[in-house]
Amino acid sequence: MEKDSTMTQVPPLSTGTERAPSGDRYRSFGISFLSIAVIMVALLAIQHLAPELSRWDSAGSLISLAIALAIVGGGCYAWRAVYKVTTTYHFAVAVIAMTIAATTLGTWIIQDGEPKEYANIYGESATRAFRLLFLHDIFHSLWFNSLLVFMCVSLLLVLVKRKFYKHATQLGFLFSHVGIVVILAGALVGSIGGEKGFIALHEGRSAKAMVLRETGQPKELGFAVKLDDFQIEYYDAVYKIYVYKAEGEEYRNVAATVVKEGARGEIPGTDYRYAIAGENIQKKASSVPEEPKHLLVADTLRLSVKVGQTYPVGDWQAKILQYVPHFKIDNKKVTSASAEPVNPALQVQWTKGEETHTQWLFANMPDYSSVHRKEGVTYPDVVYHFVDGNRPFVELELATPHGSEKARLTEGNHGAVRLEGGAILLSLEKRKDVKEYRSLLSIWEDGKKVNEAPVEVNAPLWHKGYHFYQSDYRKEDLTYSGISVVRDPGLDLVYLGLAMICFGVIYIFYVKPWLIRRRVRAAAGEA
Repeated sequence: MEKDSTMTQVPPLSTGTERAPSGDRYRSFGISFLSIAVIMVALLAIQHLAPELSRWDSAGSLISLAIALAIVGGGCYAWRAVYKVTTTYHFAVAVIAMTIAATTLGTWIIQDGEPKEYANIYGESATRAFRLLFLHDIFHSLWFNSLLVFMCVSLLLVLVKRKFYKHATQLGFLFSHVGIVVILAGALVGSIGGEKGFIALHEGRSAKAMVLRETGQPKELGFAVKLDDFQIEYYDAVYKIYVYKAEGEEYRNVAATVVKEGARGEIPGTDYRYAIAGENIQKKASSVPEEPKHLLVADTLRLSVKVGQTYPVGDWQAKILQYVPHFKIDNKKVTSASAEPVNPALQVQWTKGEETHTQWLFANMPDYSSVHRKEGVTYPDVVYHFVDGNRPFVELELATPHGSEKARLTEGNHGAVRLEGGAILLSLEKRKDVKEYRSLLSIWEDGKKVNEAPVEVNAPLWHKGYHFYQSDYRKEDLTYSGISVVRDPGLDLVYLGLAMICFGVIYIFYVKPWLIRRRVRAAAGEA
């Protein structure tokens, strides 16, 4: 009698979830997102009240306790509903989506920076919003860590719901899900038991302790770290427009743009934009120095002038009386402090009929003449541009909150453009920017070298649980090297979790299909 293979049936594997109707799915997603958002807002409120938690009877402590009891009590009272929601794939997708969004924000927004740094880069309004939502320290916020807790709880409850212990084919599902939990546990262990410190070294010197970043206290390492050599590499020198912002009495570089015809840039934290309209960086070298040019510029005027000459400007006659390269007043007399055009100034005499006026125009202070203009005078309002043909320059088109402007940058401090009363500085500079820097470190125990390696920003030296990273250096002292030290006791758990996920994925895609085919063949042979 011939066997009827059509009678052989392999029992389907349970997925543990059933596809809900479209409307129910949307409702489930909404409930998941809303539940998570409510708890995150509650934890955000608790973290804002953290300064008051030192006293148990303070208003902040009582409010935080009430919020915590409400969350725990509500979960216990409706535990069946909580179990039902947290074991759906809708809840898992919601948690993962919100975690990815938060991680992306944490990558885009500078973390744990100074308030001034946020204000300079993002503006005052955004800075206030960041601090309100703890976006300036996302990875240490309660609401972000609550997402990780939700993920762990959801994964463990799904394992229980799937009854992984009943089928060998569920082993891959078990390892891949538990692996994620182990990784998150490792991150938690590292966050609680980890240490971050700093070591300042000079070539030939060693240190046996690091300074903890959180407390500023020294922590013995149990061995010595020595800086054998510090190395630095540079890019080829090119001209760039460097943007500086005033911080107290100093200026800090916040942006840079390579000089190229048509290149554009912006000033972080402001509405200022600039575009390069022209430049002479590629000018041919000449053995004969060029004479500097003096330009009088207005809306419809661009007049090249020379000392001692007179030029018609509208109804007025402009006579160029004198040029002072480094304007200075000494004993109430105008003098030049040097022959270098550090503060170029031009004295102009305006004449119309019998009316005569004399004024000083300053290339570095184009607004000076307008601000100090006497009331009632009607001679033209012009700006003085000093063009040093022997120095590299860049013509800029500025877009400011007050409108469009044109400016010329010349190499050197005297050729810089100052905006917002000197709070912002644009400077044309040719310098070698740092490409990379590294330290050659060695580890010493009992007077013997036991380890050595070059250390870079993303290439650390590891020894006895400590990772040593290149952190910073000093331009003025290239024998110095700053080394960051990190000890993460949860790192092994993270690696174990990754290995479990890899095993689970291999099992799901290769071992599980083989087991199913084996069952099919066995069932066909028995039929």
